[in-house]
Parts: sequence; structure tokens; C-alpha cells
Amino acid sequence: MPPKRKVSEGEDSSSSRVVDEFGSTDPLVAVEWIKALEVIFDHLKYEDKDRVSCAVFIIVKAACIWWNATKVGVDVTALKWQDFTNLFYNKYFPDAIQAWKVTEFLELRQGSMNVDEYILKFEEGCLFAPYIASNDKDNGAHFIRALRAAIRRDINMSKAVTFKEIVAKALLMLYFLLGMCYARRLLCMRVLFKLMSEWFMPI
Repeated sequence: MPPKRKVSEGEDSSSSRVVDEFGSTDPLVAVEWIKALEVIFDHLKYEDKDRVSCAVFIIVKAACIWWNATKVGVDVTALKWQDFTNLFYNKYFPDAIQAWKVTEFLELRQGSMNVDEYILKFEEGCLFAPYIASNDKDNGAHFIRALRAAIRRDINMSKAVTFKEIVAKALLMLYFLLGMCYARRLLCMRVLFKLMSEWFMPI
């Protein structure tokens, strides 16, 4: 991994962010890797040729073997970033996997997951369905629809409108329920302590 560069005084620390080397076959890791690179490249205003050269510099293991074989038939000096990502996704995130991930996201339900676990799973799914994630209304509606009935009802009764507000409301309900559980446990402990004190009170 390239060493982290020391941030000079007055410099934006995001410009020195380090992205891990890529050598995975996990489609989620592949998508996240490209997204992380694009955030940095956009911030630094990198040109296409610089984006490609930086990306291939931190490709390792099996991915390095793939790139060495792929670049044989490609004019790397003229390769645009969009063309590189197309090649990359064809290998590590092909259409069949994309379709499967989109279906998985659309069929996502909270089920037995805690709210925070569901939020994490939902946000991962947003990577694969940007046409939904980019529309705040559709994203919020899908998030609510997949919640358990009791939580869904309470959120629908609230004034939450945006996706951010809906997620915040869901987390607030989680913390409320955790607080209620803690309060009940504390009450039970107090009752038990009182009973034990009465049982063992000397006559």
C-alpha cells in the first residue's frame, strides 16, 4: 500500500486519504474500491490518464494478473477512466452479478435484523441500485416498506419526509426500545433485590 503522506498545515486532510490495494474477487469490495477512488480523484481534480495510472498502481494479486493480460489489447496511454471502469466491472462486477445484487436490494426486508443492521445492509444495497438511491423519495419509500410492521407504522405516523429524516427516526426508535429494555431490566433487578431482602430479613 502506498504510504500515507503527511498532511501539511492548512491542507485538506481528505486529499491525503489512502485507498487500500485491490486484489479481491468480492463484487461489493470492487464497487466500494472504485467509488472510494472516484471520491479522491474528484477532490484532487485528476485527469483521466492520471486516474487510470493511479488505479492500476494499487492493483495487486489476481487483479494484477487480470490487468496485465487485459492491457495487452488496450492502448493504455489513451484509456479513459470510464473505459477502465467498464473493463473492471466486466471482470469483477458483471451484468449477471449486478442484476442479482439489484434484485437482492429490491427484495431486502428487515426481518430479524436490528434497525442498525438493516440500515447498514440497505446502504450497501444502494451501491447496486443508484437509480433508486439517487431519488430521495423512492429511496425513503423502499426503506420504510422493508421495515417491520410496528416500526413502519410509527415512521409513517411521523413527520419524517427525506431519507435522512426517516433513517434518523428509525434509529431514534431503536434507542428508545433499547432504553425501555434497560429500564425494565433495572426494574426487575430492583424488585428481585427487594424480595431477596425480605426473604433474608432476620425475624
